[in-house]
Amino acid sequence: MAANAYGTVFKMTPAGVLTNIHIFQGPATHDGRWPFSPLIQGTNGLFYGTTSAGGTPGYGTVFQMDMSGNLTVIYSFTNGPDGSSPYAGSFRAVTAISTERLRAAGATMREPSTE
Repeated sequence: MAANAYGTVFKMTPAGVLTNIHIFQGPATHDGRWPFSPLIQGTNGLFYGTTSAGGTPGYGTVFQMDMSGNLTVIYSFTNGPDGSSPYAGSFRAVTAISTERLRAAGATMREPSTE
């Protein structure tokens, strides 16, 4: 069970055993609050997701995380031209952010298929 109401990333076995991988700490660590969308796994093996609030100015984040729960915020929304409070998940959030900035943070991306 989470120690706060800011959200968790968890895994569940086929038998229904739930294990928290990351518990969001919100304002205490600026790691974000309230992740609503599923994570996506990058070609580098890391997982990417968004939170609808939190981060440095408080308007949501894009983060990367490994399976041990080590989370790095790679972008904090500013409520400016980049928007705020992403609910759509990583794929849509990535389209709103400079891919060069994400690559500089270590993200790897593929271009969408045109097939």
